[in-house]
Amino acid sequence: MESMPSSFQHRAPSPSLNINTEPYPPFPSSRMPSPSVKAKKASNSFYVGSSLVDNGVQSYEDGRYDEALKKFSTALKTQRLTLGNDHICIAHTLGNIGAVLLSQERFQDAIVVLEESLHIKSALRSNPDAALPHSVSVIKISDTLNNLGNAAFLDGNFQDAMSYYQDSLKEITAGEIPGSVTEIANSLHNIGNVHCFLYELDEALLAHTESLHLIQTANGKDDLIAVDTMEKIGSIYLSQHRYDEAMEMFAEVLRVTKVVLGYHHVDCAPSTFNIGMTYEAQGNYRKAKESYQTALSIYQQNGVNDQNVEVVRQRMLQIKM
Repeated sequence: MESMPSSFQHRAPSPSLNINTEPYPPFPSSRMPSPSVKAKKASNSFYVGSSLVDNGVQSYEDGRYDEALKKFSTALKTQRLTLGNDHICIAHTLGNIGAVLLSQERFQDAIVVLEESLHIKSALRSNPDAALPHSVSVIKISDTLNNLGNAAFLDGNFQDAMSYYQDSLKEITAGEIPGSVTEIANSLHNIGNVHCFLYELDEALLAHTESLHLIQTANGKDDLIAVDTMEKIGSIYLSQHRYDEAMEMFAEVLRVTKVVLGYHHVDCAPSTFNIGMTYEAQGNYRKAKESYQTALSIYQQNGVNDQNVEVVRQRMLQIKM
């Protein structure tokens, strides 16, 4: 069984956090470090606790997660007292709480509230007589399924994560609310990640390659969102000893990162390191060491001194010359 390179470096994965400020949530936007928030549309729909939710969203965006959780929880209590326990607003506020808990790395707690949100949405969807705000004609569950997948994935429950991600993909490709090209690409990316962790590399490569094609078709080749997927594809090629293809992919990652973020941005370091690993695997130890030194210099210029830096140092010490 082939395995992923143990020292492979990549940007830390960030879950798709769907923060809802309306009875009808915005489309999710996966792999974003901050929640996707849409300005409120004028509506006659009554949304209990909306000011608390708005304030909670702002606290979340500012990184004040404890404060955001408190505001969402207070809004939820008000909504339960006013609307009962099975209203769509309850489901969305539970989703917001789940997103905060994900950011706090409280994955089991996130799963509990997200499951309740999913249960409410599913029950409302299956009830033709359910009372909904006039602006809500179809209830979307793909965002909740995606966040459940993120919680399970980050908690190490890869089989559960795969199930949630596949259900989310099914929703946006065959459900009542079609997903955007970017949403479908993100779902495929998430599925590919799980395949990687399960060492199902051929399946992972198929999912990531399709995801990359969709992203680049929608956004162009110099899109930063595609970088994560390209890194994963490069790591799979490297583990399969397809060194030329791995080098090509890591070089493209570095090119896009430099174009979008600048030559000395810290995100240039992981791809530079991965290029070094590919050189080392090919037996080109001089170029490998040069790449490691460049990666280390980028980290140092940006004041980074974490586990990734230590990995670079160890590779430089161990490299054969």
